[in-house]
Amino acid sequence: MPRKPKPFRRPSIDLDGKGRKEWQDVPAESLKVGDIVQDYGQVKDVASNEHGTTLSFLSGTHVFYDPEALVRAFTAVK
Repeated sequence: MPRKPKPFRRPSIDLDGKGRKEWQDVPAESLKVGDIVQDYGQVKDVASNEHGTTLSFLSGTHVFYDPEALVRAFTAVK
């Protein structure tokens, strides 16, 4: 009887040595410097308080998110 081949497994991409990343919807306050946000780019700074989270991007753009807001980002898988 012929043997079945091993299942195909795509290798993960680890560009910065900090673990595997993928696109996912996450709370804005959980983002870290270096994460990439859809439509804005790479995060340069994260400032959170009781009113929400302000993300600053390398492009110079600043965006405020409410405390419950979800953001589509390329970030580390938990």
